[in-house]
Amino acid sequence: AVVFFHKGEKVAVHKAGRNKDKIVQFARKLIDPTIISINTDDDLKQFQQKKQTKILGLFQDNKDSETETKTQFEQAANVLKEFYYFGIVKEESLLTEIIEENSIIKKYDDDIILMFREFSPNVIQIKNDSIIKEIQINAFPLYEEITLDNFYLYNERGLPIFWVIIK
Repeated sequence: AVVFFHKGEKVAVHKAGRNKDKIVQFARKLIDPTIISINTDDDLKQFQQKKQTKILGLFQDNKDSETETKTQFEQAANVLKEFYYFGIVKEESLLTEIIEENSIIKKYDDDIILMFREFSPNVIQIKNDSIIKEIQINAFPLYEEITLDNFYLYNERGLPIFWVIIK
């Protein structure tokens, strides 16, 4: 494990990915904002080019109040920041192309949360029930080689792991 400190206080512990690229990527995520604000097409393209799983939200709240879904999204971003990128789209028009390409996307209470997985071109829509749990379940491929780099992530999910040994 690599422990990160800021002004003498422990801020994070990196347990996954033991190569230099994974450690640098983790350190960069610590200094990035928890939620990236996406205001333009260029912001959206830059967000989609990130190499990890990304979660994107569009919330139809007014400036005076926040929706329960947005609050849950922000909580998920705070809890899962080290594993995923989170972004909030300010204008629905930025998502028009994605919504049209993925006909399965439907609006729930006018809020949309989308997950772009790094191992699959499919866009998954996260429902508003338990955002953290749904992200943790859907962020992993059904079948993958377990290594020192990813075992921690699978173990932290709290779901059973089925082992297949192939010679």
